[in-house]
Amino acid sequence: MMLLGERLKAPALVAMIFTVCAIDGQCDQVPAPPTCTAQAVPSVVLTVLGPDGSVVDAAEAVFVVNGNLIFTASCDGNCESFVLISDVVGVFDVSVRSVGLSETLLRIVVGSDAAGCHPVTQTRDVILPIDETAGVLNGAWSATNFAGQTRTIRFDVDGEPIGAILENFVNTGDMNVYIAYNGAEIKGEVGEPIVQDTALMPIRNGDIYDWTKTTGGFPLGFENALMSTDLSGLSGMLLGIPIQYNRLESIPMALQDR
Repeated sequence: MMLLGERLKAPALVAMIFTVCAIDGQCDQVPAPPTCTAQAVPSVVLTVLGPDGSVVDAAEAVFVVNGNLIFTASCDGNCESFVLISDVVGVFDVSVRSVGLSETLLRIVVGSDAAGCHPVTQTRDVILPIDETAGVLNGAWSATNFAGQTRTIRFDVDGEPIGAILENFVNTGDMNVYIAYNGAEIKGEVGEPIVQDTALMPIRNGDIYDWTKTTGGFPLGFENALMSTDLSGLSGMLLGIPIQYNRLESIPMALQDR
């Protein structure tokens, strides 16, 4: 039986026969142990679907095997055949997320083949429902005004504000202000201070979002903001002035967890 995490060389079973002879001269033919090849075999393959049944563009999975080993995997453009991991067997507890959609949990038991070389691949369709909470803000959002000042805000998977960057707002250091909210630990920039502050959760009312905060005299956020249908833009107001945020493809290094 394959143990968790072992990369056994899989089952191209070769029909070799050993001849075993006892002291009394009696000989028997005994099949040789199976020969395992180096070809990896997927343990779990997911097809990640949105609420309308179409394959999502990108998704992330966090999964625990046998209650103690934690893994992460992601798909981008290939979520119809999302391989979580190969050559691992056991009980998989899987959490799947995609932007704008709610988390879905599932448990999958993966056993090994008869030869004990590789897992027996398990395939599943995972349907993610629409996220009706502020968690749809998960990620980083950036808005630049006519003066060339950029506000970038990061929210976590529940919509809680993690931190912000105000670019070109001050005349010292690198001219940026780095803010961490509610005790979050962000990387920031070497040699630059990180301002610690508190912030409330954003408010969502249907498709309208509200979240504002002033730190060090600098306002940021959005009021009466409407998210685009593709979930990539957020258009609203800030202190009576129109503001347009765009969802970033990745979280800026300075706002990543330390």
